[in-house]
Amino acid sequence: MEPPSARGAARRCLRWGPMRVLIVSAFYPPQPAIASLRVHGCACAWADAGEDVTVLTTTKRPDQRGGPAESPGVRVVEVPYRASVFAEWLRREAGERGMRTGAAGVTDGPRGRSGPLARWRARSGVYAGVRMPDLTDAWVTPAVEAGLALAEGEPFDVVMASSGPYTTLLVANRLKQLGAARRFVAEFRDLWTANHLARGVFPLTLRERALERAVLREADLLVTVSEPLAEWLRNRSTSPVEVIYNGHTGTPPSGPSSTRLVDPGRLVYTGTLYPAGQDAAPLMDALARLRQGSPALADRIRLTVAGSSGAEWRRAARDAGVEHAVE
Repeated sequence: MEPPSARGAARRCLRWGPMRVLIVSAFYPPQPAIASLRVHGCACAWADAGEDVTVLTTTKRPDQRGGPAESPGVRVVEVPYRASVFAEWLRREAGERGMRTGAAGVTDGPRGRSGPLARWRARSGVYAGVRMPDLTDAWVTPAVEAGLALAEGEPFDVVMASSGPYTTLLVANRLKQLGAARRFVAEFRDLWTANHLARGVFPLTLRERALERAVLREADLLVTVSEPLAEWLRNRSTSPVEVIYNGHTGTPPSGPSSTRLVDPGRLVYTGTLYPAGQDAAPLMDALARLRQGSPALADRIRLTVAGSSGAEWRRAARDAGVEHAVE
């Protein structure tokens, strides 16, 4: 899958040889998140097409590692940053929760995961990779400096920011303004100020809208993941808008090819559970009723959670009395 943004930039750039592409993203492997996989797929697609691809990302904390890290043909540059004491404290207390950024999930722990701080964070989107302020605010300046150094006196043909968090947009836009990139592509995996889950915090919402307008004005191309989001962007920007759906490389999975039911029967959930709009309780209640009516069959059923939402699933299973069924 070659991103339309790459094709458009290639047409605009009068340059021999591989196109120099800089991708700015807070999410990238080995961080196990949906957003990481999307950006990773985009980077590898460009590299497979013969382009010169560099990814500028955050230095990952120990609990942000664990996913596959192979990126053949892609140069990955992690830029460290130091968040404020309050931001780090909030992260520890509330758990590392993303919103609709592809990082959603809660880090299991003994404190505060569903308390007032976590609920406020979920409603507002602050320090959650969605709304202002964010943990990565402190990353903007060092990321811009790193981007300038990577340009090495010759601007990138295109810089693409994959947001959220919104800070990636600020970094990429600044790099273009400083002459480190010829074209600026802004990807909105979710909307910023119009995020349907995160309302933001006044008066910072005023600042966010001003920054968002600047991004929509300056970007040469806007990319998003669905037509409704694309329509919102088209109504607010004169830049072209492309929709790139989430996908996969087409490589067949390795492992057993048999489709027979194994013993025990296994359900595998590989996505993310968003507490604000999704509920695991109906499935857990069904497992509980199955256990009452057919205990032998119920004992064969297991639910494997392969994403970052294990805490929500285990909580729902515990409430229904079927915690043994969740792995």
